[in-house]
Amino acid sequence: MIHKDKLDCNQIELRWIGQAGFIIRNQQGTVVAVDPYLSHSVDRLEGWTRIAEAPLQPSDVHPDIVLCTHDHLDHTDPETLVPISQGASTHLVGPASSYKLLQQLGIPKERLTLAKPGDKLRIRNINIYVVPAKHTQDSVGYVLGMGKVTIY
Repeated sequence: MIHKDKLDCNQIELRWIGQAGFIIRNQQGTVVAVDPYLSHSVDRLEGWTRIAEAPLQPSDVHPDIVLCTHDHLDHTDPETLVPISQGASTHLVGPASSYKLLQQLGIPKERLTLAKPGDKLRIRNINIYVVPAKHTQDSVGYVLGMGKVTIY
């Protein structure tokens, strides 16, 4: 899924996983998945074909943190997030619409964090700044502080 090479304080590992999804690993080995969409649910349910084939199966992804930007199916995908959330330590973050969907999927509240613009979160060893995004009513973006690296 992600390389295990050592990174120095000026590096992160970034991997595109299709659509708007990325996997990021920091210097301490913490893995963050942003908007992981690794199924074909949108194609099946709405007729929109993926722009690229998913490079991984949901069961191959074991992030420490999952960040969802909004509740559209290719950003908060139950077929991806249920298998990913089976990892006992995976923590999921999202705006109210995503948070509600994640609760409905049966993910325990103690592993969920509601994200609102202006929030400053610290999960594991990552600083997460929640910023507004213009797309849906409660879409958000994330600025991640990881050592000497900051990424939006």
